[in-house]
Amino acid sequence: FFPMHSAFAQAELKINAIIAKVEEEAGNLQDYQEEAREILKLLGGPQVPTDTLLARKFRTRSGSATIALEKLILDLDGVDTLGNEELRGMRKSTVGRIQDLLRVTDSLHVQSDTLVQLQDDLVVSCGEEEESTLD
Repeated sequence: FFPMHSAFAQAELKINAIIAKVEEEAGNLQDYQEEAREILKLLGGPQVPTDTLLARKFRTRSGSATIALEKLILDLDGVDTLGNEELRGMRKSTVGRIQDLLRVTDSLHVQSDTLVQLQDDLVVSCGEEEESTLD
């Protein structure tokens, strides 16, 4: 009786720890969405940002979220639910939550590619303007 109870408690702890990490990543994604809006404002403003890698750094950070979430799915896959319906339900709902967040990271990836292209275009056009003023 006790070994099974202990295994159940360990599985529940593992799932809860993964859920906490998932929610942390969800908070990060909200921050990244806000950051994307801020970068877009900067790129659309009168001054070109001095950090020419701003959008690329953002793409790297948001891409890291995808990797972290995929790792959490693998971590969940490694949790034995011991045939317990409650644990299975917890794991299943957590996988669903991660899949929802992965859709957000897909959207962020598209946004980051757009921001990188926009920033690259701005850097090139500013370089051309500087050259034309030197002529």
